[in-house]
Amino acid sequence: MLAALAGGWGCIYLTGVSDFQKGPCEGPCVDAAPEAEVATGCPPGMILIAAGGFVPAAKPGSGIVRIEALCVDATEVTESAYRACVASGACTPPPNRTFCNYSIPGRENDPINCVDLTQAKTYCASVGKRLPTEDEWEWVARGGPLGLTYPWGNVAPNAADEPERLCWQGKTKHDDDLTWPNRPTGTCAVRSFSAGAREGIFDLSGNVWEWTSTADGAQFVFRGGSAFDPADPPTTFGAGARRTGASASYSGVGVRCFKTP
Repeated sequence: MLAALAGGWGCIYLTGVSDFQKGPCEGPCVDAAPEAEVATGCPPGMILIAAGGFVPAAKPGSGIVRIEALCVDATEVTESAYRACVASGACTPPPNRTFCNYSIPGRENDPINCVDLTQAKTYCASVGKRLPTEDEWEWVARGGPLGLTYPWGNVAPNAADEPERLCWQGKTKHDDDLTWPNRPTGTCAVRSFSAGAREGIFDLSGNVWEWTSTADGAQFVFRGGSAFDPADPPTTFGAGARRTGASASYSGVGVRCFKTP
């Protein structure tokens, strides 16, 4: 169904609405576009996302969550960008383990991974940005009021996609070894999958999970799925998919920074 919001919030599609069900606004809705005018723009490399409201997938009974306008990094933080932060003394190096990209030749344009939550926060702060809340992240991945299942739409990724939509090994519990013959064994260079991008924002699904600032008990939430996940696309790469973990270092988790305009 469609939701009409009072107070000039504009027309908001609740999550889970299929494309064929979407139509004109019902009730006393107003155009949400004027809210975006509050933002004066974003720094280079960031994309402006308009304000609005939605019902997060993980909180179906919570009511509508209000999201203010956001500037969002077009890509996940790259290995080269993070290495420059370490060289400046503002950041600390992540561990050197299998599948970690730091200081690995040829991975300069891959996302930094193996950074813990503190390192992710420190990097974003060093460039005048911050980590998103998980609700902010989901608002961006769902296409704001569009309520998309995946950043690119409502169709799950599969082996027949041409071009492919995301960086993923593609091995699931339902696949044999020949289902995804061309998938990488690690991460990919950012901006490699334009078919999976939306509004100039790349890799919201796949490549690495992305830290958020949201705590879930003693753990913290990351979003987006990674190249290493042996899981089903709907439960791993959907815009509402979430994982939690300790504030630790994981090969499948990286960082994307947000900023309030």
